[in-house]
Amino acid sequence: MSNFEPRTILTAEMVHDELTACNPAYALAADHIVSPPRWMWTKEELKDTLRSSLVFAIDGKDTAKELLHGNSLAAFT
Repeated sequence: MSNFEPRTILTAEMVHDELTACNPAYALAADHIVSPPRWMWTKEELKDTLRSSLVFAIDGKDTAKELLHGNSLAAFT
């Protein structure tokens, strides 16, 4: 897990690395990720909040079901 300065807006690569480190199911699915994680808000909007949702795309239904089975992914704990 990483320790980032407060109010740092993380890059897609940083988020992907953290999700991989904290979530075994996500790490196993890494080869199936076709679009890396990205924030749902703009950088300007992210400056005014401490949390945000993100989205990423994977290439298969079975992989999606495995990830959804856990209900959520943890990061930055």
